[in-house]
Amino acid sequence: MNKVLRLAVPLLLLTGSFTGAMAGRISIDPPTVWPHTDVPGDPAVTFGTLPNGMRYLIQRNTHPDHGVSVYLRIATGSFDEIPAQAGISHFIEHMIFRGTSHIPDGDVFKRLQALGLATGADANASTGPEATIYTFNFPNNDATTLDTAFTLTRDIASNVLFDPKAVDSERQVVLSELRLRDTAQLRMARAGDKIIYGEELADAYFAIGNEAALNAATADSLKAFYATHYRPERAVLIVVGDIDVKAIEAEIQKRFSDWKATSPRPQPPRYDLPDPPKTATAHLYVENGANSAVQLLWLKPYDPTPETKARDERDTVREIAFRILNLRLHKLAASADPPYLQAGANAGNSYRSAFVTSLAAGFGTGDPKRAIKALHETLATILRDGVSQDEVDRAIEQQRTALQTTVTAAPTRVNHQLAGHFLGTIASDSVIDSPDNWTPTFEAAVKGLTAARVSAELRQLYVGEPLLIAASPAAIDGGSDGLLAAYRDAATPPVAAAAAAPVVWPYVDFGPAGTIKTQKTIAAIGVTEAQLANGVRVTIKPTKFQEGQLQVLVRIGHGRFATPKDKAVPLWALPGAWGLGGVNRVSLADMPQALNGKEWGASANVGDISFQLHGQTRPADLDSELQVLMAYVTDPAWRPEALAKVKSAAATGMEQAMTTPGGVFSLHHWEYVHGNDKRWAVPSTDTIKATELAEVQTLIRNDLTRGPLEVVIVGDIGVDTALDAVKRTFGALAPREVDTTPYPGREEMTATGKASLVLYHKGKTQEAVATLGWKTTSLFPDPQEARILRVLEAVMRTRLFDEIRTKEGITYSPQTASNNSWTTPGWGLFSVTATVPAAKLADFYAAAEKVAADLATNDISADELERARGPLISEAEHARETNNFWIGEIANLQVDPRGVELITGYVPGIKQVTGADVRAAAHKYLKDDRALRMIVAPEGFIVPALP
Repeated sequence: MNKVLRLAVPLLLLTGSFTGAMAGRISIDPPTVWPHTDVPGDPAVTFGTLPNGMRYLIQRNTHPDHGVSVYLRIATGSFDEIPAQAGISHFIEHMIFRGTSHIPDGDVFKRLQALGLATGADANASTGPEATIYTFNFPNNDATTLDTAFTLTRDIASNVLFDPKAVDSERQVVLSELRLRDTAQLRMARAGDKIIYGEELADAYFAIGNEAALNAATADSLKAFYATHYRPERAVLIVVGDIDVKAIEAEIQKRFSDWKATSPRPQPPRYDLPDPPKTATAHLYVENGANSAVQLLWLKPYDPTPETKARDERDTVREIAFRILNLRLHKLAASADPPYLQAGANAGNSYRSAFVTSLAAGFGTGDPKRAIKALHETLATILRDGVSQDEVDRAIEQQRTALQTTVTAAPTRVNHQLAGHFLGTIASDSVIDSPDNWTPTFEAAVKGLTAARVSAELRQLYVGEPLLIAASPAAIDGGSDGLLAAYRDAATPPVAAAAAAPVVWPYVDFGPAGTIKTQKTIAAIGVTEAQLANGVRVTIKPTKFQEGQLQVLVRIGHGRFATPKDKAVPLWALPGAWGLGGVNRVSLADMPQALNGKEWGASANVGDISFQLHGQTRPADLDSELQVLMAYVTDPAWRPEALAKVKSAAATGMEQAMTTPGGVFSLHHWEYVHGNDKRWAVPSTDTIKATELAEVQTLIRNDLTRGPLEVVIVGDIGVDTALDAVKRTFGALAPREVDTTPYPGREEMTATGKASLVLYHKGKTQEAVATLGWKTTSLFPDPQEARILRVLEAVMRTRLFDEIRTKEGITYSPQTASNNSWTTPGWGLFSVTATVPAAKLADFYAAAEKVAADLATNDISADELERARGPLISEAEHARETNNFWIGEIANLQVDPRGVELITGYVPGIKQVTGADVRAAAHKYLKDDRALRMIVAPEGFIVPALP
């Protein structure tokens, strides 16, 4: 049951694979049978094993209607490679899409696009240490789709061709991906892995391999590894969707029963592990661009305990224990003088190699020694004194609330969520059990649970002294010895403080409830609009997409567009200073206790046309959710420590971004394409340091008091119930300003033609980011023009994929985008972007302009048009079956009702786009006098003359 309840704690801050193991020699062998224990399997899932050893599972699911997901997991990855083969599993993953017995090179993605799949979003693959996974989310379940799904997955199993020319072409793409990932954070992670695992196993965790091994790989060596490791007993096929289960099972048996291994079963890999530290040791990694983080790791052998009712009970107790410990760490992070930005604790297996218990913290621009001392003191105190029964009871209630939400929503999980859940349980050898089993299992585990039991579990996990690993973008006084001394200084914990009085949520009465001034329903989209007497607008969309789930959005004022164009203001600091500042009468650290047993959230954001608060809740807790958001509007705390944390995180993030081409691009691109408009400017490090809280408050103070305000509610609730809850909260506000027309964006764009803006990154890589954009048009007055541009974008993306990835191999992932302003007449941007070797910049621009010129001159084929339109239509239709879509699309409709036609007219409009429309749009917009170029190159690189 623990497999569906994940602790809400930060991920390990240094590397996802930072774990450890006891000394000795370990063997890593993939599972080949379904686990059978006293935990009952889910009767809704059909499990099967073919005579050749291949496993499969099938579940009928009608979310979305007519959709089907087909996932293939092969239990082979970088753990199976010797050093000379490093990255070969990942290389093979790429070659799957370069030609099989039944699908020629270049046709895989075309066939998938013809069925409505978008490359990357709907059709993808990944390689890790233990497994290679192929995922296909089909929008339809017709005979052609299912035939393609089974033909492709069967070919993946044993029919890949490995044409030498295709291998040489794809090698460049894999090397491009290797270079793209070569960042300070990755080098930091690898350095840490080597400290823990030693060179051999650490390299095995790095699935993408190294340049020497990838260059040495041949078609024959790829084919040999593929034949050895792609074996039926290592495969699991997952099919979830709107299907006939028996028919699918028969098709699997028909298609895959003839799959036979053609080589002897390989021996499982074995790795020598270093001796674990007998006393606390510290290691420090320093590089500009690295994370500012520390970890304390307690290393144990991999825990092979199978999932049973007893293990589920143990894991539930652990979850309660970590929830308590993490709340204590969170309170320190939210204190007036926090020792770190964020911290978290957790424990678990790392693949099949080790079990690790951890404490981790990110310290930003703060003091890593102080962070280490705080982590150690917090842990030593809880281990010495134990947890209190009050803490246990609160943690149980919090866990129960989360579980109830999960169980309620389980019947409406979409195909890819179910398939992803199955992948996780397969990887951990867990039992795929029914959601009906989760609550009884939890309640049995927590019945009579005592503080003594929870304390004992923590003490078993944190035994002995840790391995301490820190990373920093700059040198730390005293180095690793200084960090170890900080750990030792905190060895004696302070006296435990007396238990505080229970915290009561005080924001429950805001005065007389409001009344409704106007109300109407837009039948075409099932949305109800209301305006309260005080001017607050309410927009409600009842849905059943996620049972028992609601999203709430509060929109205030006019956001980015209301700030100066020619003067930078600290918009970057507002979300954190406002959100992390909390509310006056309850500290942010105490809000979980004050709202115990409730599902609530409050995240702040700056939008172009409004400032925003967003939360997710369930119908029973809507009143509490609205009370929280109301408190953030009427009584925000603006605590100085919140701004200090934001400044620390921003300064660290800025320095990290400057070490990668993509980071520099993301910092400056939007300011550039808006004609150096300072509303999109990023602050300098000096500006971040000098920012005062009063400057941030000024940005939103007047809007919080009287600015236009809209409450948007989407999800599993009735209109009247939602309106009543809003009337009791936001309806009690004093009268507000009311917008009658859309707020003007006043955006500008200056085309540069053949000239380029050239920026530089500070990283070690010789990669560059190149973008070529063209000024287009706004969303209004002609939304169909924007739809034509979306189709043109899809065609351009496929053409570039063929031209500069498949043929030239100079980039891993070319990207395209089409943006059209809602509010500023004439503002639109069509762009193509890629990360390429700096020496290949001219090749990128030549290819992009070649594709653009051809599209502007020649009609596209009917087949290419359908392949472009199909994924756009499927994406739109499936997006409309999510709350996320509606919460964004229906906001502001009361001010700008043109948005209704954008929702209802999008799919019909995409279907009406013709090849002539695409050519005409390319001819009109993809011109030199409308062009913008931006390049981010390595420092010292001289950008050559470009076409």
